[in-house]
Amino acid sequence: RAVLEHCGGLEEATREVVMGGPMMGAPLASLDVPVLKGTSGLLAFTEAEARLPTEYTCIKCGRCVEACPQFLNPSRLGRLGRAGRYEEMEAYHALDCVECGSCSFACPSGIPIVQLIRVAKGALREKAAREKTS
Repeated sequence: RAVLEHCGGLEEATREVVMGGPMMGAPLASLDVPVLKGTSGLLAFTEAEARLPTEYTCIKCGRCVEACPQFLNPSRLGRLGRAGRYEEMEAYHALDCVECGSCSFACPSGIPIVQLIRVAKGALREKAAREKTS
């Protein structure tokens, strides 16, 4: 909040604030999040600027696969993630995803693939931590 106020504050019409860049950034649920050393930027969007793509069914075009710098299959990982099949995602190397956002950006169906993978990676890490302490 302090950084935004120092820069002149937000327009009244601001609808969403994103921490990070336009591809890898994450929307903030609250403005009271600290700015850390790795914070690359803050983006403020008005209603007109906020991108709220309509999500359609995957058409299996392969654009996400072509865009992936890790040579993963984001389409498959996204489908498994949406179904909550995280252990199966691990077999397809979900933890190798660098979360660059290229797959989501390339997807003509507007599927938030990188967000689905992020959630799965978090669940897999939590599971590994629980197993380690058991």
